[in-house]
Amino acid sequence: MNWIRSIILALLLFLFATPPVYSITEPVQLSYPPLTSAPSDMAIDNNGYLWISLPSEKSVCRFDAASQSLRILNLPMMVTKIVKIGDKLMVYQRGSEKIFIIDPSSVKIETSVELPYPLENAWPSSRGFWAKFVGYYGLFLIDLDGTIIKEYQIEVVDYELALSEYGSVIWYINSDGKSVSKFDTATEVGESIQLEKFVYALIAVSQDKVWVVTSDGLLSLMSINSPTPVKTFRPKSGIIGINKLYLIDKDRVVFVNAASGVVGEIDGDSLIEQPLGENLPTLADMFKKSKLYFIDVKKNGFGFIVISNPPEIIAVSSTIKNDYELLIEANIKDREDDIREGYPYLKVMLGNKEVATIQMIRIDENKFVGSVNVSNMDGKISITLVAMDWGDNIVKSNIGTYSVKNGKIVTGEVTTTTTTIPSIETTTHTSELDIGQIMMLSLELVLLISLLAALVVIIRRRPRKMHRSKRLK
Repeated sequence: MNWIRSIILALLLFLFATPPVYSITEPVQLSYPPLTSAPSDMAIDNNGYLWISLPSEKSVCRFDAASQSLRILNLPMMVTKIVKIGDKLMVYQRGSEKIFIIDPSSVKIETSVELPYPLENAWPSSRGFWAKFVGYYGLFLIDLDGTIIKEYQIEVVDYELALSEYGSVIWYINSDGKSVSKFDTATEVGESIQLEKFVYALIAVSQDKVWVVTSDGLLSLMSINSPTPVKTFRPKSGIIGINKLYLIDKDRVVFVNAASGVVGEIDGDSLIEQPLGENLPTLADMFKKSKLYFIDVKKNGFGFIVISNPPEIIAVSSTIKNDYELLIEANIKDREDDIREGYPYLKVMLGNKEVATIQMIRIDENKFVGSVNVSNMDGKISITLVAMDWGDNIVKSNIGTYSVKNGKIVTGEVTTTTTTIPSIETTTHTSELDIGQIMMLSLELVLLISLLAALVVIIRRRPRKMHRSKRLK
């Protein structure tokens, strides 16, 4: 009867297995930037500074959230939009032929460009930017110096999230609003997917897949090879008001809903939605897949949430290379690949005094090495590995203690223990079951009960048969 018990146990484990737990941090409220007028747009540069457009003042400003310092860059005209293109920023006013390219490091206008037609919308490209002009059919690829690289006979709907580039491919929402297309600029071959509902936003996942937001309240992953979604989610916060989409990796996307005041994350097969309290993220942008900053223009609210997971130290080893040198090797996995510059490093303590910090060098995707020279040390030293990401998550590993005498290693005791310190305590949410999942579980429960009933009948009948056979003898 052991096989029957095994089947029952397996079914119970499958049926009642705990759903996976996902988490993003609670919002952190910060002091509102010292702005003197209402902002219209924001973007974050490669150094983590927030850039905010102030149309009524004909300026943009660079804001340092850590120090609360503000630098103003005055412009010859009003601008309302900011587009990050590589390590530069492009600012413009819809309906104007004039654009300005800004160098974020120097806080200066690098180039002022006069376009041939009034600009209606612009999207970033690895080769410059994609432009849709007012009153002109077609999509234009333009260099940052204003040179038109190529014109394509493509009509894109006028939405901020209507076009997304992935390598040589662009995904875009067609002017009919109910179809999305991919176009390979290398081969100039295009393909389309016809949808039943209106498409409000999209973001490219690969050359063949794209996330789309549709008017039936769904956020779906689509493949160019099929009109049927690969996977579909229905955010409780709704889709009206989604003003930002960020691809974290191929199976993970973050969205911002300015109408409901929610930041959502799809990770694998689960969806989590994090309310931002009383704030509505009118403006938002993400820094290095780590932190998402938001501004509530009406309530003067400002803050961030952390998206990134802490680095994970998989393994650490130490080797005594010679009398005065230790080699430390570490395998550190970081899901977002956002380990902060200057990390990981080795901290060397002599008693209670820090005597050295050695930055480790990455030699492979997840492998780091560092060398500790003790030739000028004497006494008992301890070594700790410290890693930190751009989400301010810290992980530490105490590698061990070593006795050093006259600059030579005498003995060593390796006692590796790891401590993870998240930047902010996360709120974990058990992924909720939708109606389809409930129906499936109900069906599975009925089948399980039927199977158990059948097994009980079999178990109860078998002894009776044996008893009768003995009587016949």
